[in-house]
Amino acid sequence: MRSGTGKFSAPWRHAANVLLVLGVAALAACGKQKEAPPQPRPVVSMTVHPDGGGVSPAYPGDIEARNATPLSFRVNGKIIERSVRLGDSVKPGQTLARLDPADFEKNAASAQAQFDAAQHRQAAARSRHGPIGG
Repeated sequence: MRSGTGKFSAPWRHAANVLLVLGVAALAACGKQKEAPPQPRPVVSMTVHPDGGGVSPAYPGDIEARNATPLSFRVNGKIIERSVRLGDSVKPGQTLARLDPADFEKNAASAQAQFDAAQHRQAAARSRHGPIGG
């Protein structure tokens, strides 16, 4: 739009300047850019000796079994003997470890004492009240 003095109005002048700057930037971006040379790749090398006595390569790492079975005992206790080592092959029914029997013996004696006490209470109740159901 033109004003009465024959000049463009301010918004049109501003839009024309923006278009001019964008056009110059677009033309400058069209130039060919130089491609960077490829970076050298690291390689692993080893000297081969004719007598076969070369240094064998060594690599740090951990080796783990493909299939692992977590083992646990059905009861608590202290292990006193371990028959196999980590990585050994085992067969079904093979003893893997032995537990200290002292804890089991104490538990068995305690259970026997509770059973005997229950039998004595039952006998005492029968002597006082007679047989049940009859």
